[in-house]
Amino acid sequence: MDVRRTAVAKLAVSDEQRDALHRTAEQYLYCANQTADYCWSDTSYTECKTNKRQVRSARI
Repeated sequence: MDVRRTAVAKLAVSDEQRDALHRTAEQYLYCANQTADYCWSDTSYTECKTNKRQVRSARI
């Protein structure tokens, strides 16, 4: 049986750093969602784009 342990670490950041952290997280989530929308196919798993080179060179 595998056991996974996760340590929770609270970040101590200033208000300015907190704003930057939230902007970074929002941008990361936006990019992750754009990538998923481009690569994922709702019709067939064989149509999903899984080649990193093909995806990186795409212009969306």
